[in-house]
Amino acid sequence: MTDKEIIFLVEESPEGGYEARALGHSIFTEADTYEDLKKMVQDAVNCHFEPEQRPRVVRLHVVKEDILAVSDCLETSTATRWPASSESMDTASHDRRAATFA
Repeated sequence: MTDKEIIFLVEESPEGGYEARALGHSIFTEADTYEDLKKMVQDAVNCHFEPEQRPRVVRLHVVKEDILAVSDCLETSTATRWPASSESMDTASHDRRAATFA
């Protein structure tokens, strides 16, 4: 039986560029740019699977780690606020856009 999709975890490499590894399969690849990584992932999937077993969709899950300093000052926490409801995206339009990508 063929999986319809395969998921890759993508992270920035400590040496520069990007690294990708498949979840549930022994497939690893790397590249200097994100665009090159996408090509490398496609090539790796094509090489790893026989044509009749090849997943139809490759999903890249990009993980980026950011470290933020937290201040003791209360003024800092009130300076950054979410937009007022008139400025925020209404839920219905968000749901319509999300459905187009599903």
